[in-house]
Amino acid sequence: ADTGHLVFSTLHTIDAKETINRVISMFPMDEQSRVRLSLAGVLKGIISQRLIPTIENKRVAAMEILVKTPLIEKLILENRDYEIRDSIEKGREHYGSQSFDQHILDIYNGGRITKEKAKEYATSASDLELKISGLNSGKSEALQGSEQKDRRDFATEEVFDLKS
Repeated sequence: ADTGHLVFSTLHTIDAKETINRVISMFPMDEQSRVRLSLAGVLKGIISQRLIPTIENKRVAAMEILVKTPLIEKLILENRDYEIRDSIEKGREHYGSQSFDQHILDIYNGGRITKEKAKEYATSASDLELKISGLNSGKSEALQGSEQKDRRDFATEEVFDLKS
C-alpha cells in the first residue's frame, strides 16, 4: 500500500478497531509506532461483518464500515483505539461509516431479526437496548419509517440461506 498498490486483506477479528490492532500487533514492539504511522496514512477503510440469523431462518450480514477520516487517522496515530467506534458512528451521515450496533438496529427495525438476536450480536447489548427504547419513544411511526429507509441506503444487506 505504501507504494501505491491496492491491497485487500481478510482477518478474523471482531470489529474494525480490532482489525487495526491485529495488523499493528503482527510487528515487533519496536516497530509498532512506525507501522501505526504507515497504516494511518495508507488505510482507506475496513468492512467487518457478522452473520445474524433472521426470523425466516436465513442469515443477514450486519456490517461495520470504517471510512478513514482525518479523525480516524489521528486516533490510529495516537493509539486512541477506544474512541474509534464513537467516531465511526458520528461519521455515518457524512462519510457513510457505520458501527455494528447502528446497522444491527436498522436490521432489527426493519423486522428482519428478533430483539434477542440483535442484542446477542451487538457490540454493546445494553447500548443497543437503550437505542431501541429511545428510537421508539416520542416519534411517529411514519417518521421512524422514513428514517429507516434513509439508513438502509448506507449498506446493501445480503441474506444467506442457513440450509446451504
